[in-house]
Amino acid sequence: MRSMRASWGLRLTAPLVTLGLLGTMSVSAFGSSTAVDSSEVTHAKAVAATVFASADPKAAYSALSAADRTAFDMLEQPTALHTATTATKIDAKLLTAQQAVSPAYVGCWAMAADDYASDALGLTLYEYGQTTDVCVGSAGSVYQIDVYNVWNHIDMAGWRFDHSDPATSNVGWEGRGLAKFLFILGSGGWDIQNDNPCLQLRLNADGHSSLVTESCNLS
Repeated sequence: MRSMRASWGLRLTAPLVTLGLLGTMSVSAFGSSTAVDSSEVTHAKAVAATVFASADPKAAYSALSAADRTAFDMLEQPTALHTATTATKIDAKLLTAQQAVSPAYVGCWAMAADDYASDALGLTLYEYGQTTDVCVGSAGSVYQIDVYNVWNHIDMAGWRFDHSDPATSNVGWEGRGLAKFLFILGSGGWDIQNDNPCLQLRLNADGHSSLVTESCNLS
């Protein structure tokens, strides 16, 4: 699964955020909800901007009050990943008349999925995604797997993208495409945290069954 190295402890978070009334955000987590005042978000962003604008961000963070440190951590620390519950089917060749009679699928098909990390305030820190394509031969086995359209987007100041590593695994009845990412929180030579999320698509040789997972394990 996902690995992280951080200079602070992890907090629980909420995976769904909707804008509420009167300058608040309603944050729902597994059926519960709390309200985060927009002034709290504004304050946290101001604290983070001050830290990252400093010539010595590490010293600036150390000099923060306990309350401001908490605000910084809540803003910048990832606390949850949000994988797309339904991947998008990109392409599937139409079945021929012979294939329509037979349950066997022959052709290539692809699916795309995306994910993002959020903080304790329900704000998005970074986003990423990938597309996996598999080709199935007449013997009913996968013979080719490609991972492409690997992308990322940074949403929160202080985070940066370092690199991504695609990988594949062919187990015959299924093609597995993986993209592993490295995002880094830090500034001015001070790297606070490395985050290594993975996004994996498993496409079956039947031409329609699939699985989206955050697992980094292709086996």
